[in-house]
Amino acid sequence: MRPPFALSLSAALAALFLLAACAGPRTPAPNIADADAAAEAEKQRELFAERLWRDESRLWALGYPLRAEGAALCGDDLQPSLGMRSLALQYLEGEQGATLGRLLKLSDRPQVVLIAPGSPAESAGIEIGDRILEVGGRPVKSGRSAEALADLFDDSLAAGQGVTLKLRRGTETVYANPVPRQICSYPVLLKDEDKVNAYADGESVFITRGMMRFTESDQHLAVVIGHELAHNAMEHIDAKQGNAVAAGAGGLLLDIGLAVLGINTGGAFMKAAAQAGAATYSIGFEQEADHVGLYFLARAGYELEGAADIWRLLAAENPQAIDHRRSHPTTPERFLAMEQVIAKIKEQRDANEPLLPEIVPDPGGDDENTLLPSAYPN
Repeated sequence: MRPPFALSLSAALAALFLLAACAGPRTPAPNIADADAAAEAEKQRELFAERLWRDESRLWALGYPLRAEGAALCGDDLQPSLGMRSLALQYLEGEQGATLGRLLKLSDRPQVVLIAPGSPAESAGIEIGDRILEVGGRPVKSGRSAEALADLFDDSLAAGQGVTLKLRRGTETVYANPVPRQICSYPVLLKDEDKVNAYADGESVFITRGMMRFTESDQHLAVVIGHELAHNAMEHIDAKQGNAVAAGAGGLLLDIGLAVLGINTGGAFMKAAAQAGAATYSIGFEQEADHVGLYFLARAGYELEGAADIWRLLAAENPQAIDHRRSHPTTPERFLAMEQVIAKIKEQRDANEPLLPEIVPDPGGDDENTLLPSAYPN
């Protein structure tokens, strides 16, 4: 048996031989100064920050009306909101955060960077760029953390009355007294991912930058946001987890029974049953989210005509979804079902009826409610 170093030497010689046989470029390499490369890197970070903030601003402008006007669809999952967002340098991290801070001209004092259309902040005359000096008479110290500022606002908004804000606008000191309104307590957050995707986790909604680019029209992006808000509002994530636990318990009993007979399954039946349980009603939940999501759009005043076209666009992106059902309905089913729901909403509008989806008692027999699924193909 040869010593290990002999093997390492042989491997190294083989690698050198292969490298010597590789072809290389035949034109002279450019001479790039380190300073020029650093300057270009900063320029590219600036371009990224500009695009990132464009996406953040668009998502904020579209998501807030859906959360505010759709409050009646979110049950008790509500929170008081002024419809504005603030940032300070200390909230951002890394080189990219520093670049964004320069782009927005941030300092150590929180500054208003986003104001939602039709929000209490807009109505109160608050402007982007205003620096926050006091909240409800309590000073906002320079360098205060995001959590500390949020606590100040939470204390002031708890009573549900107007909150007095002392602001610095340029060289002037101005005051505003916005009155918060109740909105769905599911923040709509941007994910820095290229994949065309969106999802909800029961507490928040996540939209990827890939989805932002894919949905060129604001109407179609609003359809996606409304769909994910509906997943949370209808408690689909909790239901899936409950179904997984219930089914997994049955599989566990089978694992235990086989263990008594001396057969070690390694929990295979419990895992398989839990997966099957989580998938139970998955297609129905997606249909329901499409249905309720359109009511979020309608209540926020979005145009419904053409909203269902999102499924034609997504089918062109993923043609397998045209014919194959897995955890989601097919795209033709979703398009046609949404067209039916849109027709129903228009009827409700014409009759001056409340824009609320029809609900029926849960067929499972408990006290929860679910949407009537008759508009959807099985």
